[in-house]
Amino acid sequence: VTNLMNLPLLIIMGKEDVEVLRDDIQAIDRERIALREHFVLDSTTTVTIKTNVTMIDAKFRATLLGCGGAFCLLCHCTRLEASGECESIEDLMNITRSAAEIKDLYKRLEKRPDGTVVTKANDYKERKGMTRAPLIEDDEALDSVIFVSPLHVLMRTFGWVEQLLYHLISASHVWSQSNLKLGLGGRDRYERAQTKAKQVVFNNTGILMDSPDFAGHGGNTDKGAVCIRLLRDHRDVLVSLVDDHQKDAFREVLEGLWVCYRVYSSSQSVNIDRYKQFSLSLYSHILVSFNNDERWIRLSPTVHSLLAHGWELVERNGGIGVGELSEAGLEHNNKFLRSIRTSLSRKCSQEVSLEDTITRMWIKSDPLVRSFTPVVHPRPRSRKEKSDSLDSVLRDIFNI
Repeated sequence: VTNLMNLPLLIIMGKEDVEVLRDDIQAIDRERIALREHFVLDSTTTVTIKTNVTMIDAKFRATLLGCGGAFCLLCHCTRLEASGECESIEDLMNITRSAAEIKDLYKRLEKRPDGTVVTKANDYKERKGMTRAPLIEDDEALDSVIFVSPLHVLMRTFGWVEQLLYHLISASHVWSQSNLKLGLGGRDRYERAQTKAKQVVFNNTGILMDSPDFAGHGGNTDKGAVCIRLLRDHRDVLVSLVDDHQKDAFREVLEGLWVCYRVYSSSQSVNIDRYKQFSLSLYSHILVSFNNDERWIRLSPTVHSLLAHGWELVERNGGIGVGELSEAGLEHNNKFLRSIRTSLSRKCSQEVSLEDTITRMWIKSDPLVRSFTPVVHPRPRSRKEKSDSLDSVLRDIFNI
């Protein structure tokens, strides 16, 4: 899905604040419901309209669901349970949240006058991470929010891989980056491990990993293209950084996460049983291979969601990878937004500036304007180019 097919309906200045979003989200929700219920082409033809809310990140999903305190937005597990402190990992491999369950839970919880949920110490099993009412009333749309965006899965998963790499290099068996938990000596070892890993990766690949983004747009350099190159083409460089007795286990983690991401973000038919079994096996491997007497590894919400729920999301999508629902095209619009606001909009006031911005962003989808845009075809892979060493594993999971 290209950026030409993803256009903004609304531009709101500021952060994703509940008070700012509530009225606009609910107005769009009401219009969507009305359109779905009353769209009749003629006396003999009725058009069914289905809308999905998929091209958003995890923070926005938590805001829409009202589950700002949840570890996972797809099930009710805690961080410790997702990291292996449970009876069986297989118990975590199902999506347990739904629109009906979320609304019913909110009705049963104690609330303050402003509608927020009253929180108490150690009440996660009762509250399940819920902090306020969901912002979407339509059950179908709310169910579609219970999802994991493919592009953010890639970047957040690679961010977790970096943390695992730094901990293995520094031999820090406490999953933290704080001075309080690591101690002064542990924090120094962790920082030296970061510096060493980034330097080795840059010397061998020319890639600036996990560093501030000098393009001036904030964030760091771990963009989608960088994550793909390191996980697909330069796994050996990452593996070379850990001790010999950990190399095989770490390599299996890198290869397994890359396979899971490729399958999840594809647009191909997937063998659900094989995909589920592969994900479960990798989940168990991560928790068993590096933990000794104590469980020190902590999975991130994204890695847990990919391994535990990725297969079920693909199954709900008709057995097809969710690549068509990727937010990559929408994220690609950000550079156009910045460019237009900087150079092609009036600066008289914020209102007219945003008006010019959204108008110009819509113009680029006009058929006449698009006719002047050159069509870029991907370069076919030559025979001399190295193919992905995991192609055989991927073919086994895909229905090819």
